[in-house]
Amino acid sequence: MLAAVLAVVLAVPAGRAISRAMGFGSTGTPAEVVGVWVTAAPGYEDRALEFTRASVILHTDDTHFTVHRVLSVRRATSGLFVLYHVEYQDREGPTALDFRYIPSPQPLIRLEHLPYVWRRTTRR
Repeated sequence: MLAAVLAVVLAVPAGRAISRAMGFGSTGTPAEVVGVWVTAAPGYEDRALEFTRASVILHTDDTHFTVHRVLSVRRATSGLFVLYHVEYQDREGPTALDFRYIPSPQPLIRLEHLPYVWRRTTRR
């Protein structure tokens, strides 16, 4: 009986550790989208969207940005792309960012509320 209880108690942290190692933790941004994303779309050339494991950073130009703490991340596979719902803390409260992540041939992001494609970059 004690062995069964210990197995259950130890399984939860082990499952979380495996999930984190794979980049799909429920409270951290998955490794596959971590980085700086930019677009050449008119009006957005000087903006960037940046994901770290713990935050969403919105760059409005080369010197201005806001940092928001990630509250939760939901991930769902849908055909050739992955749907993400990232909830983060804004000044007004929890805010969500929904986007499609296309892993190959070159990683791309398309925000649900904008028709533009964002590419990962080494800029910033």
